[in-house]
Amino acid sequence: MPTFLENFPYLEPRILENYPNQKFEIPTPERLMKILRENAPTQSQIIGAVVIVTIATAVVMLMTVGGLLMGGLSIGGLVLTCLFILFVPVLVAGFGTVLFIGTTVLVTGTGFTVAVVSALRWLYLYLKGYHPPGSCHVDAAKRSVIDAAYRLKEMAGVYVNNAVQEIDTARRLNEMASVYVNGALHEKIMRVLTRVDQAAASYSC
Repeated sequence: MPTFLENFPYLEPRILENYPNQKFEIPTPERLMKILRENAPTQSQIIGAVVIVTIATAVVMLMTVGGLLMGGLSIGGLVLTCLFILFVPVLVAGFGTVLFIGTTVLVTGTGFTVAVVSALRWLYLYLKGYHPPGSCHVDAAKRSVIDAAYRLKEMAGVYVNNAVQEIDTARRLNEMASVYVNGALHEKIMRVLTRVDQAAASYSC
């Protein structure tokens, strides 16, 4: 088999000096596929990367929404402050209402952000093999689903076996009925032929 350097003669000569007795063979496609499979990322690494990207995207989106809300509230507060200064008697009730609504929106957005980040963190820890709080209930639910699927599979197998037995029984009954009908028909034909022979014999006499 040609060596690696013989197939690539344009390489620098110092490679030959560094490896005088070493032969570099071109790897076969099977060897390349084996190397790729050995160095391929594991399922947990892929899941971890997906979870990290999802968490980062969610955090960036939530921070963007929070920043827009904060900016809008700041601008709205500034405008409302100016209007409040100009129209104090009229805008007291309206300013209180707007302030209450803005505070409610801010608190709700913050709580939603914390809940989403906590849920994604819990999911990441669970997929990595740790045991976050409440994972026992998830494992129990998973086992219940697996047991239910196994029982359903067993019931389906029993149903299929019964159906196969019923089909086999029906086929045997059909065969027996066919044999009985054929025998009865043959017997009737023989009786008719016997009567014909008897009639022919009496006529000849």
